Amino acid sequence: MRPGSQGFQGSQGHTGIHLDSHDLLVIDEVAAMLRSSTKTIYRQVKAGRIPALKGPGGHLLFDRRAVLASLLPTAPGALSADPSPAPSLPGVIADLANDLTT
Repeated sequence: MRPGSQGFQGSQGHTGIHLDSHDLLVIDEVAAMLRSSTKTIYRQVKAGRIPALKGPGGHLLFDRRAVLASLLPTAPGALSADPSPAPSLPGVIADLANDLTT
């Protein structure tokens, strides 16, 4: 059973994540969805490229839509509700390639 939407904190401050327990993923699900390792996902979260929530037990939870949106490049000058810089798709790809070689 998936956790509900109460008691979660964004790992990078305000993340713009919309909490809905049906869209929350655990790290293994995100890694499988992105065909990556959990190690790479942890690195991406730490770098601020993939938004995550910390559950009451300290484990990471991810909003499916926010994870997918973090992989899309934004057009220069595009309006965004989140003032933080857009994640770097080449950075994500480089980390995935690095993960394959380690």
